[in-house]
Parts: sequence; structure tokens; C-alpha cells
Amino acid sequence: KKVSNPKSKGYLKEVQSYGEKRLIYMVLMSLQATEDLEWDTIDMEDHTTWNNLRKELRDSGFSDVEVNRIIGECINVNALNDEKIEEARDRFLLEAQEPEEE
Repeated sequence: KKVSNPKSKGYLKEVQSYGEKRLIYMVLMSLQATEDLEWDTIDMEDHTTWNNLRKELRDSGFSDVEVNRIIGECINVNALNDEKIEEARDRFLLEAQEPEEE
């Protein structure tokens, strides 16, 4: 459902919902690389199931602190920060300075 009028009643709710789904998707995609990871109630093809992430992690035996840490680390790994930008810049400049092999 597309809400294109920022003055409409549901606009902020839709924007917030989109942001939450996008964040959960990023976390799920990050965790997808985990070998033998299976979800009981999450279907990557059905975005309406993505909100089950916290519950599934808790039901698997993780505490709330551990769940928050898992999600936080997934966000941290995927986010840009000054250190990552500086590292990328240094790598780019180093490659730009290397002579081309013929």
C-alpha cells in the first residue's frame, strides 16, 4: 500500500513501519549466512512474518540482552561509521597509487 501524501493520517505510521521492516530484513539477511539456521515462524518471502524475529530468538533460548546484542551487532556490521569510511578511503587511495601491471 503506497501512501504518498505526508499530510495524510497514516503517513507517519507507514513510514515507521517501512523503516522497521527494512531494519528487520537487514538483520534477517545478515543472520541468513549462519550455517544450519532455520526459522520456525519466519518466511523470508512473507514480510508479515519478519516481526517474529525477537520472539523466535527468545524461544530459542536467548535472553533479551542476547537478542538485543545479536540485532545490534547485525546493525553495526552493516552500518557505515568513520572507521569503515577511513579504511575504505585508505584502500582506494592505496590501489590508486599502485602502478598498473602490463
